[in-house]
Amino acid sequence: EYVLHGKDSLLEPLDGVIVYNEGSLITGSDVSKSVDLTKLPSPYLTGLLDDFISPEFSPMMQFSRGCPYMCTYCSSGKYREKMRAFPVEQVKEEILYIAQKYQKYYHLHLLITDENLGLFPSDIEIVDYLCKVSKQYGYPKSMSVYNNKKLSDNAKCVIEKLRHLNFTGFTLPLQSCNEKTLSAVRRKNLTEEEWSSALKWAAEKKLKVY
Repeated sequence: EYVLHGKDSLLEPLDGVIVYNEGSLITGSDVSKSVDLTKLPSPYLTGLLDDFISPEFSPMMQFSRGCPYMCTYCSSGKYREKMRAFPVEQVKEEILYIAQKYQKYYHLHLLITDENLGLFPSDIEIVDYLCKVSKQYGYPKSMSVYNNKKLSDNAKCVIEKLRHLNFTGFTLPLQSCNEKTLSAVRRKNLTEEEWSSALKWAAEKKLKVY
């Protein structure tokens, strides 16, 4: 928003932003945990992103923020924070807005940036609406989603509902099989029983596994 309003210099610290300039980092205050998502204006619904709705850009959406995992290689794992979700009705309005705007750009993927889609019960309602809009407007025809890595009933439901839209497929977590590496990156693999159960379920549902 700062740049879109004509401010061309970010040489002064701006909260929530880190800028690299001539060999040094200009760092603003960390605001990620303090943002109330119910009070954060939508960049789509306010028209801020209208200039970028074109064949050159694929739209991105986020339903929630935060991650329960603390992977050292990931910005989301920098610190454990409370998971927060955007208001469901706002998310639905954004989905409809994007679908209507991108009808003629149906070849572009919709990118969902949530790290663990299916973590919230409300994700099922949102996904149902997303599928409904896709059928009505022809957008999105394909999308990229990272599902919740713990195969809960909620996650299974979301994965199944998006089976024909999600080109990345059912995502299973495997960063390494080296115990020292896993320790260094703060990861813990699924057990053999969990792997077998997940793969069996995916095979029964004829899901592509990623």
